[in-house]
Amino acid sequence: MNYKSSTVIFNLSPDRPNVLIFLIDSQGVDNLSCYGYYRRTSPNIDKIAKDGVVFLNNFSPCVWTPPSHASLFTGRYLSGHQLLTLGGTNSVLSEEIPTIAEALNAIGYKTAAFSVNYLIANLLRHKHVEIIKYPTSYPLIIKRGKTLAKELFEEVEEPEGIDKGSLYTVNRVIDWIEKNYDGRTPFYIFVNVVEPHHPYWAGEPFRSRFLPPGVTEERAKKTPQMSGEGLWRKEYPWFGPFAARSGVAPDGEFGYPRSPEDWLIIKALLDGETAQVDHRVGLLIDYLREKGIYDDTIIIITSDHHDILWEHKGETLPNGRIIPTGHMDVYDPNIHVPLIVKGYPEHFPPGTRVKNLTSLVDIFPTLIEVLQIEDKRIKKSVQGYSLLSALQEEPPRKFIIAEGWWPLTGFYYKSWFKAYRDLKYKYIWRGPTGEEELYDIVNDPYEQENLILKMPEKGMELKKKMEKFLLSIEIPPIRLKRAALNYLIAWGWHRKIIPED
Repeated sequence: MNYKSSTVIFNLSPDRPNVLIFLIDSQGVDNLSCYGYYRRTSPNIDKIAKDGVVFLNNFSPCVWTPPSHASLFTGRYLSGHQLLTLGGTNSVLSEEIPTIAEALNAIGYKTAAFSVNYLIANLLRHKHVEIIKYPTSYPLIIKRGKTLAKELFEEVEEPEGIDKGSLYTVNRVIDWIEKNYDGRTPFYIFVNVVEPHHPYWAGEPFRSRFLPPGVTEERAKKTPQMSGEGLWRKEYPWFGPFAARSGVAPDGEFGYPRSPEDWLIIKALLDGETAQVDHRVGLLIDYLREKGIYDDTIIIITSDHHDILWEHKGETLPNGRIIPTGHMDVYDPNIHVPLIVKGYPEHFPPGTRVKNLTSLVDIFPTLIEVLQIEDKRIKKSVQGYSLLSALQEEPPRKFIIAEGWWPLTGFYYKSWFKAYRDLKYKYIWRGPTGEEELYDIVNDPYEQENLILKMPEKGMELKKKMEKFLLSIEIPPIRLKRAALNYLIAWGWHRKIIPED
């Protein structure tokens, strides 16, 4: 869609720039050109990276979409915001926790959110943000204690094998700016797009751009992307038709990728998804430049999580099956996500690449510092550090925390897990069994050799650091079932919990 920008007089104060957060669902760092990938998948994102700062060691504090978004919006860890489940008691952010939209709205920003993902609808408070959703993005249907996931997915009518909503979303963002931006009142816009979330099947010309020579579309379409020899069709039949309508695995038949060529095809299809969303980013950035507001807009490119693509042995289901792909663990391929910030050069020097650790919870504190937000309640609420501190030689952040308390009620996980990671080691604790893992990140970046038995002292050291940090986090009052409360008591989190009979 082509837009002719309206003429406006720009009079933004230097300490009140526009803010645009563009979150790319499931995007990792491993196939972005600006992070060193050999394919040119992200030329438009690369341009933003050259104009700003690339944070090379940025991690999501959570393993999947809703809690990761909650951490971004609030600057708090999962332990601090307690958004745990897709349905039930803890599927809505506590009103006691301030969000980015609330903070910026309070200082005069006009705020809006654009999302194709129904899973984050409950996180966007209508009184602080105008919500614009994709037509197929249905509000989550919830009854107390039960998520009607089957009915929800059956309602989704995705077109076969084309854009998942990113083009529509970007056009809506442009349309909103044209209608609402007057050059005097700054805006805060949050954008969420689904690409490159699986199933990987972008529209053309992106879908076939990176396929191996000789691989036809029909061959690519038959390549199993999910797993479990019909697991999803037989045990979770509601998901099969949804994925099938996206143009992959007709009739919901899924299986293990069986050959090296299968994996090359899957990787190529993933790269096509990334190239497609990069094109959408380019459309929006070109519009901002044409309108003359690119330089006056802080642009943040990031993601909520990535996928594990067989870098590990796979995820084990309660029935004993092992699936090779997914995004429900705290290994680096799942939580290592991009973070690129383009702002005023005095804050974010163009072309800078930062190796220090950062987290999604650091985005809100950054805006607090850059926009000079003085509200004591907001400043006290955030649990991260400003990204400006990561530009220092001795930054205050020495480690990151990642958590996963399996959220999908009625789905296949019942475990929960936590990770403590610095630039040298990574410690993982899994409940309720207490299983432990320890990895030397420098010498074993793919986390293949568990050193917990060889280095028990180091494991105990990191465990104590993690426990000390988690127990220092102030959490909002919540209500939980007795069984969940027992888990929290076992971990030491029972301070403000009111059991629900």
